[in-house]
Amino acid sequence: VFIDEDEIRHLTDFKLYALGVFLATGLLGGGIFILLIRRTLSPLEALTKKVAATDMDAMAQKDSLVLKEGAYEIVALSEAFQKTLDKIYDNYEKERLFSVNVAHELRTPLAVLRTKVDVFKKKREAMDPELAAFVQSMEKNIRRLSDLVEEILFLGRDAAPLFRPVNVKDVARELVL
Repeated sequence: VFIDEDEIRHLTDFKLYALGVFLATGLLGGGIFILLIRRTLSPLEALTKKVAATDMDAMAQKDSLVLKEGAYEIVALSEAFQKTLDKIYDNYEKERLFSVNVAHELRTPLAVLRTKVDVFKKKREAMDPELAAFVQSMEKNIRRLSDLVEEILFLGRDAAPLFRPVNVKDVARELVL
């Protein structure tokens, strides 16, 4: 069997030509595909940035997530996000206002209780140990409730938290008692 050298050269040229066309088509198609995907996903990237920048305490700006441009589905998604965020914010505000109102309503009876216990202690100079323990327990629990009310009021304010050292043994002892 004899193989012609021209045939081999033509076959090699064809293989190189086919490989070149294949690589060029792959690179050109891949580049176009990447551009299309980036263009298609850019509204999602914008929506992602808007969602990440959302602050629950500064939600005065309505429709902050709604996209004006992009595919119909992405605009619809941004509107759905905005509606959901509006519901969450409304419930957040209701809960915050409820907490503040409850805390304010609890302040008055606690102040009355604290005053009555103070007056009771001043009227009774000498108390038997059982009564003294009862009064001390009342004072301690009124103070705890007052602190709790102040913490609830603090959550309703827009202030930075105050960090302070905590003695874990005291906290554990209080939990056990």
